[in-house]
Amino acid sequence: MTTTYVCNGTGILYDVAERETLATIAYRIYRNPATEHKDEEWWGEFALTAPLAELAEYTLELEDGRKGTCSVNLRNVAELSEFLIFYHYDLKGISTLK
Repeated sequence: MTTTYVCNGTGILYDVAERETLATIAYRIYRNPATEHKDEEWWGEFALTAPLAELAEYTLELEDGRKGTCSVNLRNVAELSEFLIFYHYDLKGISTLK
């Protein structure tokens, strides 16, 4: 049986190619640790008040300093008012968090 760990925190989303800081995000990460038969898996979610320019691969730096490459997909857009819109994203880890 696999144990899933959850962590919440504030992190930084970087452009993988340019190493440009794109956003500071509040994230929720789910993680299944590596076993002798399977690599670590991690995925999660975050929201922004402005959309990302493109859905691509990014580097996410977690609050504890670990970094990993992830792909990002737009889940939905929530318009709470004329002036407040949240863009909800899902992320999937591509590399190990180190």
